[in-house]
Amino acid sequence: MNRFRYAAAFALSLVVALPQALAQSGAPVKIGMTLSLTGPVAAPGAIQKVATEVYVEDLNKRGGLLGRKVELILKDDQSRPDMARTLYEQLVTVDKVDLIMGPYGTANILSAMAVAQRYNKILIHNSFGTPKQAK
Repeated sequence: MNRFRYAAAFALSLVVALPQALAQSGAPVKIGMTLSLTGPVAAPGAIQKVATEVYVEDLNKRGGLLGRKVELILKDDQSRPDMARTLYEQLVTVDKVDLIMGPYGTANILSAMAVAQRYNKILIHNSFGTPKQAK
């Protein structure tokens, strides 16, 4: 069931941010995200990594997003909120991603959320445990 919610959130983020992504005719739609591939919450990160890669591979086999290939840029935030913040800054400013997907876990999501707000990006995530912390 969690995989379904994750895939649904991922698809929703593509639809919501699609106009900006389509502005680059023919270029791949670049989606950036971090996951905890090392550190204390690496196990759920590994599961999300596999699910995301399978989804993107399947999407590209079916012609991509409106005929454009989807390129996933995935970085290891090491289960550290400070690293997540730095990596989301890189995804937006250096990698120039069209869309950003949230990391796993409340602390890392809060860090990514601050970057999304600063750059006026939509951040879709699926594991935020304490909504009262979000401002």
